[in-house]
Amino acid sequence: MLKLLDKVKLKNEKTMTVKLFVPPEPEFAGKFKHFMRYLSNENTRSVGSRADGKYAACAVDCYFIGEIDGRIAGQVWFGWGKHENPAANFGQVYVDVDFRGLDITKILMKYWLREFSASPVLGAMCTCSYPKIFALYEPSGFHYIYSGSSRLCCSGSESPYDFKDLTDSYYQPTSLLRLIPGTMEYRHEIDCLLTFTSELNSWDRSRVFAASAVTSFQDAVFKQEDGRGSLYVALADNGHCIGWSFCLSPLPDVSTIFMDYELHPAYKNFARQLVKDTCNKWFADHDGKLFASCIKDSEKMAVLSDAGFTFKTTMETSTSRKTVVMEI
Repeated sequence: MLKLLDKVKLKNEKTMTVKLFVPPEPEFAGKFKHFMRYLSNENTRSVGSRADGKYAACAVDCYFIGEIDGRIAGQVWFGWGKHENPAANFGQVYVDVDFRGLDITKILMKYWLREFSASPVLGAMCTCSYPKIFALYEPSGFHYIYSGSSRLCCSGSESPYDFKDLTDSYYQPTSLLRLIPGTMEYRHEIDCLLTFTSELNSWDRSRVFAASAVTSFQDAVFKQEDGRGSLYVALADNGHCIGWSFCLSPLPDVSTIFMDYELHPAYKNFARQLVKDTCNKWFADHDGKLFASCIKDSEKMAVLSDAGFTFKTTMETSTSRKTVVMEI
């Protein structure tokens, strides 16, 4: 869908056409991807796939586009998964160097805020490390998740303003954990909501040895798309995403698969079930060994042992912590 929203006169007397681009829209996708070519490799793939509508069945992506004389001058994006109580990711805001200084981002943010207020999301989250950028976002309701953080949140109309209150209301007690195949549908709950929550509470989420090659949930989705394994999403009984797991190869050679997981600490009593269910799903379709790595004598090592993993070797790391490799 490509929808005309408005025409706005800029301070240089030029007229900017404001459009809403919601993929798929094949005739516009190529033009948009060319405009966003400045991004890093992972984000280039993400934007390209989204612009082509690859994830349209499980996620909504809204791009607010400003065009001047037929050229894309700037854009603002946010997206969320197609399920109840979704979290949204906001960002990749960009204005072409030829059109800077015309308040284009500020104008596009007005149209973003209108769409955001009508959306089902509990909050939109982004990373902002520069005060000048924050000043652009703050009038729309963005605030730091805690003092000194570079993470921002804009709460939905039905959600608590304070980020801690928002996450406390999201991560409610559950009587069961359900594991489903991982797709981009839950990317924002994991790479934004869960990640920001862990930073707020200073949790150690580090993956060690080969598992550290999986840098994010989005990266895991790409590795899965490349045939390097599988990933899974853990849901509570209310449908909220409380963690995830993967069985992936750190390299294109898929002869060695590493399993790892991340679970909100409020649900750590489900960790053993999460690991067992992950392994069962993997071995239902695959043969061979499955490996895992963790810090020696850590709580994760106990969880892996209880789930059937056995010790294979110990390695010294640069931080002087002993890393254990296990297998099942």
